[in-house]
Amino acid sequence: MKNIILVNGNPKKNSFSSSITDKYAQAARKSANIRIVNLPEMDFDPNLMCGYDDDQPLAPCLKEFSKSLHWAYLIAHFYRAQLLNFKIATYSRLNSSKGKLQESFLQWTHPQS
Repeated sequence: MKNIILVNGNPKKNSFSSSITDKYAQAARKSANIRIVNLPEMDFDPNLMCGYDDDQPLAPCLKEFSKSLHWAYLIAHFYRAQLLNFKIATYSRLNSSKGKLQESFLQWTHPQS
């Protein structure tokens, strides 16, 4: 079984991105190990207090996220690109020993746009 991490990049808890992430997870659980990361549930300070001059310790949720990225064979990032556009960016490992990723995008546009 492949390992898949799903990243809901919409900061709103009840969003279209969240719904799509959940539906993707439901379907993928039949043939893969799934982890979901929801941006609104992560508690970290995005401000680099020292700029790039010093290392800033990672918040616990970011440490877990980093571990999940290394665990995953496929990373799917769900986000809204514009008012009526929605995108899914996927990154999959072609050769895990070299750490190369293959990137692909799926875009959906609302039919009324």
